[in-house]
Amino acid sequence: MAVALVLLSGVSACSSATLIALSVNGSTLTRSDFLVVLKLAEPNTGTQQLVQYSGSPSGSNTTADAKELTEINPELAAAVLTFVVEQRLMVDELARRGLTTTQADRDAAVAEIEGQLAPGAFDGFGSLKPLAIEGFAAQKKLSEVLGGDADVAAEARAYYDEQVAKARAQDAASVQYCVSVIQFPFPNVTGGQQSPELPAAGPPPGSADDLATKQQALDVLAQVSAGTSFVDLVTSQNTRQQLKDTGATPVCVASDQLPPEVTALEVNAISEPYLLSGDGYYLFQLRSKEAGEATDIPEYETIKERLEQSFRTRAGAAKLGAVIAPLRASSTIHVDPLFGTWNATTGAVDPPAGATPAPTVPIPSTSLDLGSLGLDPGTLGPPPDADSTGTAGGSTAPGSDTPSTPPGSTRADTPGSTPSTPSGSTVAAPPT
Repeated sequence: MAVALVLLSGVSACSSATLIALSVNGSTLTRSDFLVVLKLAEPNTGTQQLVQYSGSPSGSNTTADAKELTEINPELAAAVLTFVVEQRLMVDELARRGLTTTQADRDAAVAEIEGQLAPGAFDGFGSLKPLAIEGFAAQKKLSEVLGGDADVAAEARAYYDEQVAKARAQDAASVQYCVSVIQFPFPNVTGGQQSPELPAAGPPPGSADDLATKQQALDVLAQVSAGTSFVDLVTSQNTRQQLKDTGATPVCVASDQLPPEVTALEVNAISEPYLLSGDGYYLFQLRSKEAGEATDIPEYETIKERLEQSFRTRAGAAKLGAVIAPLRASSTIHVDPLFGTWNATTGAVDPPAGATPAPTVPIPSTSLDLGSLGLDPGTLGPPPDADSTGTAGGSTAPGSDTPSTPPGSTRADTPGSTPSTPSGSTVAAPPT
């Protein structure tokens, strides 16, 4: 595809007859190129997620012509243009500071965003793809610079300790307790089924039926003390075949399926008679504990630098808002009226009057990912300030009071937001 976009260079290559869809401080996007982008973006869910937009797929990915001006989706057009402005301002601010991104920075931006969304998420931008990638990389670099002096040592350590505690708790919950069981049913309980004559809660505590049933369990404990095998008694005392089988083949269950008195037993120990209301008394022998594979957690010092860098980047992203917000108001931005108008107050392109807002595509939130550091990412939650909405950046859809926000990049004025850590780090960004 021929690239007529000159946003990255900042020099307009358009003739006076060329129709301009967007101009940002002199950098321009032609209408023809923009229409092609819209055709590419509508069928690409990942691209729609990047601009916090959901629209109906239409047309094929071909060069737009004049007839297609009547087919554009105004909400999608405004969202994409807002996204372009945001990326342009990020790139310009980085250049103003005398900084540049490397190919590694740009590759890391693609890997991060497509990892959150889907491979090919940038493809729906067509000729805008280089700017989309450069904008994410620029925001990341700016966030790192602005957060470089943030004191995050205590916050990072507290987060690490919290996640380790959660991982260990899940390790403990994964232990399988294997038990053999003897049931001593109350009178009128046969085959594990209670008769209608017996109250739902069983006989009253201390009643003749209650005491007689408990005594049966105590008598079996006495036999075990005298040398009789508990496993043999499992077979002879149980009336239910399922329980008889636990003698030869103990049943293994998680801790939450057994009374705490049983999970606290030493291996091969036998419980005191345990009352199951309405059913009877039980004896359990803990035959074994079978732990799952424990989460391999690295020492804090081995990941300290990378983890703190992630928190510094988040702190920098919060500061970046104060840098970019004035640029949205002071920049010279012109939007083709066909696609809407620039709103300097909200920092977004407003769709033409009468446009119908469309529902947003859910955006997966990012989190500090310690998986490749040795922690199981499935067991680790996000930091306490994670966005509970499940949308990256906490931003809202086009047509709302807040301009749209690409995930991973996030709008720079979003409190607590940040892109992920630099390429080569295994700690990703705190959720935005």
